[in-house]
Amino acid sequence: MNNLTWKPLTHNNPFTLEAGIGWLLMPQENRASLKLPINPNPGDMIGLMDVGGTLNNQPITLDPGNIPIDGKTGTAIFYKPRTSVLLVFSSSPYGWINLKIENPVYRSISDEFLDSFTINTDYWMWIANPTSINKTITLPPLTPNKGLGFVILNISSAAISLHSNGSELINGSNADFTLDSQSQVQIVASGHPLVGWVIITVH
Repeated sequence: MNNLTWKPLTHNNPFTLEAGIGWLLMPQENRASLKLPINPNPGDMIGLMDVGGTLNNQPITLDPGNIPIDGKTGTAIFYKPRTSVLLVFSSSPYGWINLKIENPVYRSISDEFLDSFTINTDYWMWIANPTSINKTITLPPLTPNKGLGFVILNISSAAISLHSNGSELINGSNADFTLDSQSQVQIVASGHPLVGWVIITVH
């Protein structure tokens, strides 16, 4: 799912989901009716992530049009909280294949943490919300994490800073990295002491 670009779903109903995008389902948004693309290409992917854990109270209905989901025609309803869904388009007669991820693989940088904390690579996505602005966010040590990667998505209206642990570099520099508001980066541990953490800006 980290091949997708993630965005908060802030559109009014009805809304057609765009392929290649992972949509964050925010608890305050009215998003009960969503449509899948009419003419998808094989391999197209769409992600849905229940960030607020409110699908049991705010279920979503997906309208695939004439294209089946898992070989079945008609609308699909998702109502299990904290569920992440990855839809991959194959071809007829299967249509969209639903790869449902029951256990959360993401975590929010929220008030449950101290003002200073280190990212845990057990989660492949971290979501920075408005309460994350004044926090000190430190990248983990490189050595045990060589080759591992994760995504940080900043959905707040302000930039946040990412710090090294003091002895390792970020993009070959010992300077902090600024993550702009409404942006997403993919971070990979290079394992090379002169490179350190490699940060790639997605959007």
